[in-house]
Amino acid sequence: MNRRAGSSDVELDAALRPAVDARILRSTADGYAFRHALLAEAVHTDLMPGERVRAHRRYAEALQAGVERMPERERALQLAHHAHCAHDQPLALSAAWRAADHAAAVDAYPEHLGLIERVLELWDQVPDAVERVGLPRDQVLVRAAEVSLVAGSPRRAVSYATEGLDELGVTGFRDPHGARRESFERASRLRHARGRALKEMGRDGALEDLADGLVLLAHDHPDATAVGATMAATLMMRGHHDQAARMARRVLDRARVLGDRRSEADALITLGGLSDPLDADEGLALFGAGIGLAREIGDVPVEIRGLVNLAGHLKNLDRLEESARVSLEGMRRCGELGLTRTQGGAFACGLAVTRFHQGRFAESEELLSRVTEGGVTWARALTLRMQLDLYRWRPDALRATIDEFHRALPARVSSPVEHLPVHGVLQQLAVYEGRLLDAGRMTRDLLHRTAGERSRTPLAQGLYRSTLVRHTSVAARLAEEPGEEARQLAREVRELLDDMPPLRNTPTPTPGWPPMPGWPRTRRSPWRCSRRRWRRSRPPATWSSEPSTSWRRRRRPCGRGAATARPRTSTRSTAWRSGTAWPCSRGRPARCGPATPCPTRTDTPPPAPLRNGPRSPPGPPRRPDRRPPG
Repeated sequence: MNRRAGSSDVELDAALRPAVDARILRSTADGYAFRHALLAEAVHTDLMPGERVRAHRRYAEALQAGVERMPERERALQLAHHAHCAHDQPLALSAAWRAADHAAAVDAYPEHLGLIERVLELWDQVPDAVERVGLPRDQVLVRAAEVSLVAGSPRRAVSYATEGLDELGVTGFRDPHGARRESFERASRLRHARGRALKEMGRDGALEDLADGLVLLAHDHPDATAVGATMAATLMMRGHHDQAARMARRVLDRARVLGDRRSEADALITLGGLSDPLDADEGLALFGAGIGLAREIGDVPVEIRGLVNLAGHLKNLDRLEESARVSLEGMRRCGELGLTRTQGGAFACGLAVTRFHQGRFAESEELLSRVTEGGVTWARALTLRMQLDLYRWRPDALRATIDEFHRALPARVSSPVEHLPVHGVLQQLAVYEGRLLDAGRMTRDLLHRTAGERSRTPLAQGLYRSTLVRHTSVAARLAEEPGEEARQLAREVRELLDDMPPLRNTPTPTPGWPPMPGWPRTRRSPWRCSRRRWRRSRPPATWSSEPSTSWRRRRRPCGRGAATARPRTSTRSTAWRSGTAWPCSRGRPARCGPATPCPTRTDTPPPAPLRNGPRSPPGPPRRPDRRPPG
């Protein structure tokens, strides 16, 4: 403090005594401090501009000389601040870069991003910036993009990576050699950073960036495994399961040879998400190994991704309470790391879907309010909000939510997988409002799209599997409507349904229609027809090790279960009261469970393409149904 003031101890004590007596300052173990932040702000504001600059310069000089008992991290942060305020650009740039390293070491992502952005801001004002930082500007942009992604700003990450590619002369896709040969490695890192950001946003272009990034690298380059791991996760997210599995296995083998533990953890998590649901132990073991490895090496993004995907995987296995516990653990972990605002939304959305499946709609709506805008997680939260608006019959709010979804994920630049729940909601809304011809046209268009995509993606066989019952029900009802157009639509839909490829075994259930106001319950043929079609594609019944999941509940079409730990009578009552039960010919709930499930994870795959399996084995004797009163 004497060095900063430029005075002796006696002179300093005499100058500070009036401020201490007036209770403006207080003494501390290391010196003096203002009693209130507003007092410090008032004093700082009262200084003339020249006085402020000189004060900051003296602070910077004192920090450069070293301060006893001050940790190096705090000294670096203070030096970056005071050098910047003193307009010493070269010192401010060097200090900000060193402080950014300290911020990265303690996972302080917002501070890390702010310091990197200060380096970029000062770059053009410092002639020897490359020598001071030790990296070219495009590689500083790579780091800014990576930190932006973890800090919850994928759009900013795309901007930084694109700016870096422009500096290297690389534009567009499918032109991997647009950069100079000596810049291939640098361009690949920028492609990888932008591909990761586009993946998190659910936008097109991620696979193109990642593929071009791989082309630029030699087969044995150490960065190739990291790019391959991201590509495998992106392929999984977009529904290309077979390609994702092959890529993840190659990455896993190569990462173990090279000792790339981050890519190994990433590949293990991807393989866990792609594991056969009928062999749950294998998938859970892969998740456990990947998350444990990521936590061991301190890779926070991979650890968070693993927890998000594990929660969704358990939900797909109908283990809702376990899924909820993982989501809560993820939220706690984000709180520890200071990432609740930027990364906690994925866990809040996943837990909201779990509570929705359990019939706890008020809790689900409260959790959705914690999801911040932007990215694919926000879009998936909107799909769940659509379902809540539909079940509570708020059509105006539902249409506003659909418009907001399309603004967040425009159809022309995002994956069709993300838009599947919206198509289902629009189809249900048309039926509930009595616009059966519109519902039929939507059904026909959806099935046409499936047929058109069948040759170029393995997702096509299973993309619309969860809406199979709805399509059949619409066709059956159209056949009973007067008018040639309705009958023609019914014939077209049935022909397209007959052309659907076979589905292999899966424990993932097929949801049914929820009863809504004005829904007719007297026609028997649509439900008989739709149930027959469901039985043709349903999985075989399996015994469950969980005492709360009986053989019969595992066979029902909506096996998500309103609450796996509740008895069947309680579950049916919940479904009947909340309007999420299967309607039957007598107007009573024949099966319980929610309607269309909503995707929840940042990069969890949709249900894999499936084929018919053997007939279900005989089960225990049927008991008479116990239905709720009314």
